[in-house]
Amino acid sequence: MILFTLLVLFFGLMFAVLTTRVPYESPIKSLIFMPMAISFVALATIWLFMYSYQPPGDPQTGTLNAILAVFHRDPITWVQDPNIATFALITAGVWGFVGFAMVILSAALKGIPGDLLEAARVDGAGEITISGGSSSR
Repeated sequence: MILFTLLVLFFGLMFAVLTTRVPYESPIKSLIFMPMAISFVALATIWLFMYSYQPPGDPQTGTLNAILAVFHRDPITWVQDPNIATFALITAGVWGFVGFAMVILSAALKGIPGDLLEAARVDGAGEITISGGSSSR
């Protein structure tokens, strides 16, 4: 649970900071938020197809195992293997929740007053230190 939360917050903050100043902010944020807008049943179905395991040579293999096959690797039982299953489920959950964290953290970043950002720049803070905020709000 701790790893899931940390990953969601990390990627949510990363996407919020990276998409704050781009001219196509709304479409990018919409695409990142889209997995949150689908139901959990749809999310589970999508990842069921991604993680699907079939014996080597079977044409109905999952997406991740098809990618492994391109590199001449054996398919992996993503959800059945106890060593990998937890991380596979965390990956699916992070994919579904990063958009929500991005929207919340982006709103928080936009709520920082421009005067405060300008004062930080005058004091010598760089753009990375300021966390991607701008004074043009």
